[in-house]
Amino acid sequence: MADEAKFIVDEKEIEKELFRIQNENKKANILICGQTGAGKSSVINYVFDGDIADVSAGKPCTRDTKLHPGEQINIYDSEGYEIGAESQQHYSKILFDDFLSQRTGDNDDSVHLVWYAISGAGKRITDLDKELVEKIQKSGFRVCVILTKIDELDEEQFQDMTKTLKSTFNNIKYFTLSTKDKEIPELKAYTQWDELIAWSCEQIPDIRKTRFISALKDAIKEKHDQAQKIISLTTAGAVTAAASPIPFSDAAILIPLQTGMVIQIASLYGMKLEGSAITSFLGSAVISNLGKTVAGNLIKLIPGVGSVIGAMINGTVAGGFTYAIGYALNELLYKNALEKFEGKSPTFDLVKILSGTEFLNQVSNIFENYKKQEQYKKNSQDKPSQDEKSDETK
Repeated sequence: MADEAKFIVDEKEIEKELFRIQNENKKANILICGQTGAGKSSVINYVFDGDIADVSAGKPCTRDTKLHPGEQINIYDSEGYEIGAESQQHYSKILFDDFLSQRTGDNDDSVHLVWYAISGAGKRITDLDKELVEKIQKSGFRVCVILTKIDELDEEQFQDMTKTLKSTFNNIKYFTLSTKDKEIPELKAYTQWDELIAWSCEQIPDIRKTRFISALKDAIKEKHDQAQKIISLTTAGAVTAAASPIPFSDAAILIPLQTGMVIQIASLYGMKLEGSAITSFLGSAVISNLGKTVAGNLIKLIPGVGSVIGAMINGTVAGGFTYAIGYALNELLYKNALEKFEGKSPTFDLVKILSGTEFLNQVSNIFENYKKQEQYKKNSQDKPSQDEKSDETK
């Protein structure tokens, strides 16, 4: 048909884009250390997706430290120390000399975040805790203190412990936690899981932030916000690609960008697309659907164009369509994540979502709004200022 464009999707270009994304999104390495009996493994499994801290899955890294590798994140779990001068001296040595001193900076082997655990059940903060936390911070690591098992404290003990935390760790963040707050609703008024996650997301280096957030079990708001950053960057890339208007028949050059964006957003919400899954994804209806949408639906959205023959795509159209795809997908996955959190069973089949009527309708509506906003910006820029008007009347 005259108004259809035949796109040949270049899988090599898409794979190149995915390789670029992989290099721009590195794994983060998290160390959780501190007192024995603080429930460090329970904290890890409460926060991160999957049973990362399954004891049998831990691989010895150094003496008394295990590595729990995940698809999106690596967790180092230090066994902790017992009360007693000899035990504490041994722990301080293995934590720094054998481990942290070898992992400074921001490399793939570095430790990018440290959670230092103190057990509320122990009802005390030792001199070693203060010494170690300060030493970790002075060594250049991003560190916070987590007070675990607060369910074993009464109100007065809790207030005393938090007061001591504040005075002991003057310039270091601390968070009060209990993995039982889902069973005991009253605990939620005292737990600070959301604050811990928000602080950690701020501290993680940007190049590792996306995969860190992806590894989080819930953190729905953080996933949504990070997806919006990805959308903004990809939209800017699409605008640049069409800075000089391109023929409509060349619109397939946007697909690698859009596909990379889709995969990043999907991964944030826990939809794994790696290895053989990527190959399947590239050959699936998703790519076909994106191409058909560019060729079919988008052409209807451009005023005054009835056919792709001779039609040109400018930066506004390229950016608007890319933004619309990302925004619509983010909102649908965000809604699904909320429903899942509430115990419902939403659809997390990416092909079905991208092929669905709800998604395509949202893309069209968002694209229209994007165009209107861009036109408004243009009109505002073109409109003469009050001073210019005054000059014209003189």
